[in-house]
Amino acid sequence: MRKVHRKALAFFLFFLMLSFFLNPVRGYELPSTSLFKTGGRVYSIAVDGEGILIGSGDGYAYYLDKNGNLQWKYGVGSEIYSVYLTPSLALLGSRDDYLYKLTRNGNELSKFYMEGDVTGIKVVGNMMYITTGFKDHNGLYWGGIWAWTLDGKDVWHYARLGRAAFSVDSDGKLTVVGTGWEKNGYHGAIEAYDSSGKLLFSYQAGDWVRNVKLCNGMILGASYDGNLYALDRNGKLLWKYNATNPIYSLDCNGKVIAIGTNDGVIHILDMEGHPLLKESIGTAPWSLKLYDKYIYVGTNDGELIRLDRAQVPEEEIKNAENLLNEVESASGITLTPVRSLLDKARDSFNSGLYEVAYDYAQQAYSKAELAKEAWNEITAAKNAGDVSTAITAFKNGDYEKAKELALQVLNSQNSGQSSVESPQTTTIKRTSTRVVVVEENPNYLPYILAGGLGILIISGVFIARRKRKPKGKVVKEKEGVEKLLERYEDVEKIGEGGFSVVYKAKRRDGKVVAIKVPKSLDEATGKSFIREVSNWLHLKHPNIVELYEANVIPVPYIEMEYCESSLEKEKKPMEADRAAWIIFNAAEGLKYAHSKRIIHRDIKPSNILLKHGVPKISDWGLSKFIEEDKARTIVFTPYYASPEQIAPETFGDVDERSDIWQLGVVFYELLTGKRPFEEDSLSALAHKITTQEPPKPSELNPNAKPFENIIMKMLAKRKEDRYQSVEELQKDLARVLGLNYQKALEESVSAGDFSRSAFYAGELALMHLKLGNYRDALKYLKDLKTYSRSSELDGLIEQVELAMEEGIKLGEDFLNHAEILIHRVKLGR
Repeated sequence: MRKVHRKALAFFLFFLMLSFFLNPVRGYELPSTSLFKTGGRVYSIAVDGEGILIGSGDGYAYYLDKNGNLQWKYGVGSEIYSVYLTPSLALLGSRDDYLYKLTRNGNELSKFYMEGDVTGIKVVGNMMYITTGFKDHNGLYWGGIWAWTLDGKDVWHYARLGRAAFSVDSDGKLTVVGTGWEKNGYHGAIEAYDSSGKLLFSYQAGDWVRNVKLCNGMILGASYDGNLYALDRNGKLLWKYNATNPIYSLDCNGKVIAIGTNDGVIHILDMEGHPLLKESIGTAPWSLKLYDKYIYVGTNDGELIRLDRAQVPEEEIKNAENLLNEVESASGITLTPVRSLLDKARDSFNSGLYEVAYDYAQQAYSKAELAKEAWNEITAAKNAGDVSTAITAFKNGDYEKAKELALQVLNSQNSGQSSVESPQTTTIKRTSTRVVVVEENPNYLPYILAGGLGILIISGVFIARRKRKPKGKVVKEKEGVEKLLERYEDVEKIGEGGFSVVYKAKRRDGKVVAIKVPKSLDEATGKSFIREVSNWLHLKHPNIVELYEANVIPVPYIEMEYCESSLEKEKKPMEADRAAWIIFNAAEGLKYAHSKRIIHRDIKPSNILLKHGVPKISDWGLSKFIEEDKARTIVFTPYYASPEQIAPETFGDVDERSDIWQLGVVFYELLTGKRPFEEDSLSALAHKITTQEPPKPSELNPNAKPFENIIMKMLAKRKEDRYQSVEELQKDLARVLGLNYQKALEESVSAGDFSRSAFYAGELALMHLKLGNYRDALKYLKDLKTYSRSSELDGLIEQVELAMEEGIKLGEDFLNHAEILIHRVKLGR
């Protein structure tokens, strides 16, 4: 019994040690309500301030009030493909070839024979625009576009081959059509016509373009090839978002874009095609409509669902406000940085920018939480010494510094040492089991001692378990995993590797997280778990997956930031500039880790996750401190292994440049769709990696040419011939990307498209800020201010000017704040 108590105490101490480092962060999922159920697929939705009209595959149109209560229904005996609401009319388009004009009370006024399935309706002024289509005996789809007055007079029309989805500009001068046909395989196009029916351009897509939308001057086309295409009014591709699966539905409200894919996922994007949220509804979203704070979704099984975009951000703002008031009440000091973030959260919320509001509120909560921790440490240290410098830092809003200073006072009393601040140094202490890194300023000695104790105890537990079993036998912990997962809701297995299983789950507080659990427990697994946790705890960066919690009860597990995808799942090859942007930002995460003397050693597409399109490096289980003893560890993923990992006796020890090699393999794969070295046997693969040059990327994809020299330098056999640091790599990436962005910026300025100008100015400003090129960053920040006409950038510009004047380096907190602010401004938020 005493042994059981000792083990429980050991687990508690380890958990306590980890809790010092881990901060809770809120999550964001869309609350949903089932409003109505029809007898067939919901093909179309129209919403205004008075009610909701839906067209169903059961042959009825249903009109509901705002709460989903049925007011009337109108049957035509055939599928209703399209619906539209005006202040006085309800328009229905049916498979029976008729357009029906009803009152808002559901009484029929008239109907018009259209010679084809009525697949789309829109009213602009006194004009009705209608699309039709049908399938002939050869299996070809024929369709037409009709421009009629509301009383049924034909103004103009034209017929053409293809299934037709369409959108009309607010002045009726531009009509955009999405098409698809099956002759000799699937094909599709986005086409634009003027008011006389003259073809202006045709942009070829990879499959049927089922939905199109004119929004904010852009032409959006959603295709069955899984891509959302964004074109300008001349038919030039602005950007493309790959949703992986066929896109069934599309809408845009000028602030965000929503699409639904056949795997039952709603994707919410910003106006530049960057993903903000993904929400699974479990069934194909056949139609959707953005209205006010809601997304209305019509499903394949006949259900109308309403997703609330505002509820969780509103709760997050309240949580941050409550915590802010608590800390200000306890300290008597105004938390100005937190209040500033909350003001931005409220402004964004009131503007209908709910995802942005959530981001600001989450930042405010995290900063208020840090302030709370700092004030608690200051309070605890008041009797131990002089805390005036900590209070000054607290008043200035530097809560991390305030906490460090307070801890120094406490630690100096405990150790009998002076609390005078000393230059920051790093001392390496070697033990037989691991390397302990002690940073003298800040002083984490108490935590490291507790960590060492926890590690020794856990190691003992693993060894004891091994001794109780026959040699070589692994202890399965299925029961423990089940107990662990019982603590969560909506648990879903999303991945499995050689050593662990990963689950997506919802915490009791609503936060969606990823949980990583070892498949089995033995001594080697225990050591790997300890190494992963101990290294990961040092890493807090926007381009590194955040570790929320770790424990050994009821089994060893890690709770971490949930990311919706990974580079492994991305369609390849991808556009060259997007691939370079991903590599540049992944390199930001590596640069930060290297500054902490940590190398990853296992960079590969499955370990670079994507959250809202932002790359984040995960799985630090093979990472190590650079000063660690040079053990010949032959653990790596073969296709991404560097020459020194395979043959250290020839190429030397693993270091930061090994991460650069592996990132180069990933870059090569993103641009070509293939890995640079491919072989069936491990020996043949190792021979290629250590002795042969890969095909040049441009031989596989000509679009890779601008980045070819960069990739080949990353893949140099000798470490001395590669980039010697991540910063050096980023400078070359920025040079090529910068030229591309600069060209796009100039083109957008010449075209008078200042929203695009703001986008590229923002990208260039961020890139130069991250490189520390403050002069160039300042130039593009001022350009961004000009094109966006936003005064929000004034503070940012002042800080960069001050940094240039005083010759100081801007820190991670500044860069994080700058990235969020620039992202908001360049998108017109």
